[in-house]
Amino acid sequence: MTLQPGTRLGPYEIVASIGAGGMGEVWRAKDTRLEGESLADRIKKGPLPLGDVLKYGQQIPAALDAAHRRGITHRDLKPGNIMPTKTGAKLLDFGLARTAAQAQAPVDGLTSLVTNWTGLLQKNKT
Repeated sequence: MTLQPGTRLGPYEIVASIGAGGMGEVWRAKDTRLEGESLADRIKKGPLPLGDVLKYGQQIPAALDAAHRRGITHRDLKPGNIMPTKTGAKLLDFGLARTAAQAQAPVDGLTSLVTNWTGLLQKNKT
């Protein structure tokens, strides 16, 4: 199937090709079920009202907590991946997310030993 910008796949609308290689292609798409803008887009327009800051300041950690309770770590939290909606802040783009089991596995031959960094903190005390 050849994809073009504007093509719809279920609720998703193809925006642009991101890249291709190996055995696949990656496309940027938007979920047409989400009406609105990302938090990053909203912030570009100017300061948020205090009430919105407080509301999002409660909703974003609650959404992360819900994901963590299911064993999922987002790993790409930023204003561009948060969408304020009528029902609350939604976390988007779980493309870099890892499950708890994946997080415990060694990556690319690295060990899973905890690095001892407490000595660095003691040297930098002022």
